[in-house]
Amino acid sequence: MRPSRCGSFVPLLLAAWIMCVFASAAHSARVARVIDGDTVVLDDGTTIRYIGVDSPEPKGHDKSNDLIAKQATAYNEILVLNCDVRLEYDVDRTDRFGRTLVYAYTVDSVFVNAEMLRAGWAKVLTVPPNVLYTEVFRKCQEEAQAAGLGLWRAEIAKKVAAPQALTEATKYYITKTGSKYHREGCRYLSKSANEITKDDATARGYGPCSVCIGAAPASEGSSSYTAPPTTSSPGRCQAITKKGAQCKRNAKTGSSYCWQHGG
Repeated sequence: MRPSRCGSFVPLLLAAWIMCVFASAAHSARVARVIDGDTVVLDDGTTIRYIGVDSPEPKGHDKSNDLIAKQATAYNEILVLNCDVRLEYDVDRTDRFGRTLVYAYTVDSVFVNAEMLRAGWAKVLTVPPNVLYTEVFRKCQEEAQAAGLGLWRAEIAKKVAAPQALTEATKYYITKTGSKYHREGCRYLSKSANEITKDDATARGYGPCSVCIGAAPASEGSSSYTAPPTTSSPGRCQAITKKGAQCKRNAKTGSSYCWQHGG
């Protein structure tokens, strides 16, 4: 018995019908103005929003974001400003702001929505039911992320510049009145201590506490100060004076005679 061809023919008809629907719905128009990386205005005054993508918008308090937004806008202008574009629609044709939702193509068949993602000037923003090219968009974004393009280059820079969390190994403390940085638990550390990294402490001119840390090697601490070696003497205060010498006062351990300890 010969197998029926209907089973394989029906999906082809369905696919052809879908393509016809989108093809008949599409039309061409000229872009008169570019608002930002995902929104433009046509010469008939219609505002259109690219489906599935979201470009940065200027924020007055964030200059770095403003720069990225301007770059995204400029790239969109290169693609479509004063050019004819073919517009394709999905299920929902407008958003809550009244903008027309489209997939845009240049006369050279550049898929503008995907190109903004591929170049790194937009992020994927999927809003059902308009999901026709979601997988295409995700792949374009992944390519831009991997290459560190556009706004992803800025994201990488932010992560590199972001301060690392303090750990027990890197955590030090300073006080408002002292000039040394201490480890937690130092007997000369007051209750008003503030956490700080060693790099920040030395950059501010703080030196290491000679009791809880010891003298810093020449490569550490303040560039203008290197603690001299101390001589241990019973009853002698172990602090280093501002002149770089060991405190000469005789004192019981824990007393606060010298300048370093508030005396």
